[in-house]
Amino acid sequence: MNLKRRSLLALTGSLAAASLTRLVYAQTPTKLRYGMAPDENSALAAYAVAKGFFAKSGLDVSLTVLNSGGAVTPGLIGGTLDFGVTNSGSMAQAHLRGVPLQLMTCGSLYSSASPSAYLVALKTGPIKTAKDLRGRTVAVSSLHEFAHCSVLNWIDRNGGDSKSVNFIEMPMASTIAALQTGHIDAIDLIEPLYTRNKNDLTSLGNPFAAVADGKPVQIFGTVVTKTFADANPDVIKRAVVAMRAAAHWANDARNHSEAAAIISGYTKVDAAAVDAYPRERFAESNDPAYVQPVIDMMAKYDFLSRSFPASELFACSSSARC
Repeated sequence: MNLKRRSLLALTGSLAAASLTRLVYAQTPTKLRYGMAPDENSALAAYAVAKGFFAKSGLDVSLTVLNSGGAVTPGLIGGTLDFGVTNSGSMAQAHLRGVPLQLMTCGSLYSSASPSAYLVALKTGPIKTAKDLRGRTVAVSSLHEFAHCSVLNWIDRNGGDSKSVNFIEMPMASTIAALQTGHIDAIDLIEPLYTRNKNDLTSLGNPFAAVADGKPVQIFGTVVTKTFADANPDVIKRAVVAMRAAAHWANDARNHSEAAAIISGYTKVDAAAVDAYPRERFAESNDPAYVQPVIDMMAKYDFLSRSFPASELFACSSSARC
């Protein structure tokens, strides 16, 4: 067999092997389990599933909706989840405790231009300002985490005294009934629950916007254990590609009504109600500046033992890895 024929056969064999690899890759996507909260801040993974961005990256992702982002961490550490969404405060706390979590990709961004969270009280009640909260009880989804700290910060920056306010932890789905029966006096409420109930509520302010003086700040991001990230670098890269594509899709105003229908599917809130408020914006790249204000605020209120550079949280702080 001459050299040209051997080269042609080798090339043909290589192409056939490559085609077979692509076929196997397409037929056997990597299965992953993603944990999320029942709100729009967690929507990025839902978009990536619904619009096929995960599938295009060779990933078969199943979504598990939990009570809050804070419930994701135990699932990751316990091995029942592969990756998931949690708030920036929980990430920071886990980091200082030595929990091996890393921020895979930035997620929902809060700014005053696109409000999605409100501190609210009953419209018919006496509470209208931060000062009126003295001696009152405020419900938050998780104590000693981002939402709790943001309310403390907002109260102090608006003429109140956060030390005089009582805080309790309560699932957000239960807070409206508790407010109406007088068991609590105010709620840190996020969309779409705010829009669904706003006729009975008065908005005192936007605690999340006060964290970074109205500039974009990360509320939730996607985290993964260091062990999983180190063992599956290719999977991480493909997941990041999919979620950034989902962020780009979600940030396009032409897709907002379709996004509302996707949110409705896992929050069980009517799509028309979801479509009535501005869509959340999502980060299309990783930037520690989105997270640093949260770390600094939580250290100020002793929810963290110290502040630290937000870059320490990232698994993918540069394009070299993801």
